[in-house]
Amino acid sequence: ELFSEEFSGDLERLHSDEFVQAALNQGVDLRGYSRQIDQELREVEVESVRDYVAQSEKVVDLHNQMQTCDAILARMQEMLLGFQADLGGISDEIKHLQSESLSLNVKLRNRRTVEDGLRDFLEHIVMP
Repeated sequence: ELFSEEFSGDLERLHSDEFVQAALNQGVDLRGYSRQIDQELREVEVESVRDYVAQSEKVVDLHNQMQTCDAILARMQEMLLGFQADLGGISDEIKHLQSESLSLNVKLRNRRTVEDGLRDFLEHIVMP
């Protein structure tokens, strides 16, 4: 019963389809048309397989080129990661040098301040 309901539904859809209606009105032999379509599909399939076989060398070449590109990109990534690590090290060194420079500047200012104070003190205690 389920099969007959599906079959009836299919028949109704086909009956209402404009393309099928036009074929039936023109008296087209649907079995012959179906065989023709099957034959054309087989021919297209065979042609597609021939095209694929004919292009297979190019597909293999393309695959090899893609693998080569992947390898090159992997090496470049590795180099860039190394460069990034080097820059990180340089950045840390620059920060250390800046910190040391600030420390030396503070020491220099302190020495100059002490020197100025010592000079003033010496000028006052030394007799002319």
